[in-house]
Amino acid sequence: MRMTVISGIAVFLLSIGLCVAAMLYVGLAVDEIGGYCETAPQSLEIVGRDAMRAELEEVIARWEVRETWLALIVSHTELNEVNRLLYEAKVTLEAGEKDDFLRAVTALQGLSEHLREDQQFRIVNVF
Repeated sequence: MRMTVISGIAVFLLSIGLCVAAMLYVGLAVDEIGGYCETAPQSLEIVGRDAMRAELEEVIARWEVRETWLALIVSHTELNEVNRLLYEAKVTLEAGEKDDFLRAVTALQGLSEHLREDQQFRIVNVF
């Protein structure tokens, strides 16, 4: 009986630990995208298109590194949407289509906020 209780507590603590680790990992990935999206409208005017393109390529590269592990945590539909919006932002920035770029960045920022809220530590997410 005692071993069953100890095992149950260990599994419960492990579950909570995994939820917290997943939340932190998603938060790290989302923070990078959110930070870029937040500063993009002002930065585009200040530093120009070439600097923004280089920064976006760095964000995309870091996202691709994390994407494998994110696929274990986040819905594939949402990951595909992030990838689509990143690609759309890249293409429109390269084409010089400022309005379309800003639209893609705004949608990407909204999606990153949604992912953060979706991965918050709540009892519903544990069970």
